Amino acid sequence: MKQQLVVLALLATALAFNGCKKEEGPVGPAGPQGASGALYYEDGFINGTITGTRQDSTPFTEAFSYTGYDVVPGIYNFPGSSWTIERHSGLVNWCSFNITTASLTDSSGFLSSSNFTFQKNISATKVFLFTIDAGTSGSVTNFVYNTTTGVVSGNYSLTLSGTENSTGNAATVTGSFRASTKQLVQRQMRN
Repeated sequence: MKQQLVVLALLATALAFNGCKKEEGPVGPAGPQGASGALYYEDGFINGTITGTRQDSTPFTEAFSYTGYDVVPGIYNFPGSSWTIERHSGLVNWCSFNITTASLTDSSGFLSSSNFTFQKNISATKVFLFTIDAGTSGSVTNFVYNTTTGVVSGNYSLTLSGTENSTGNAATVTGSFRASTKQLVQRQMRN
């Protein structure tokens, strides 16, 4: 009798475990693509807002925040007063700004954008892509360069004609930036 009870208990336990199978649900949507490789860092930012009209005449206002960089957070060219800052968000969205001031202590300056890309899905079948042509210029205000830490910060504004961006219509890009920079020191080669 005891043996039958033990066998019956084992059989009941086996049936209970067999009935508790986990069922997997449907696969969820893929997450955003992370940066590849070990040379991706976050420090500082280039934030802003793009305002304009799409090619289909739809007005838009899009905010962005780019915080990642690959190798060097920013470069300060010496001698002179010019900085290059690049930041990105993922593999598609990124920008590169060149900032020039008259001196290290100036609070305003000149900005040129060597590249700017903003991409956003607006439906399952449509994507909005905003790019700025190289060489577009704008202004920098509230500029501060900390000579001890190498950090630069300030505000910027770009007013774009229809030929200077991918919408074909006038647009503005305004925002702020903050980045650590490293002084570029190089030896000049002689022929």
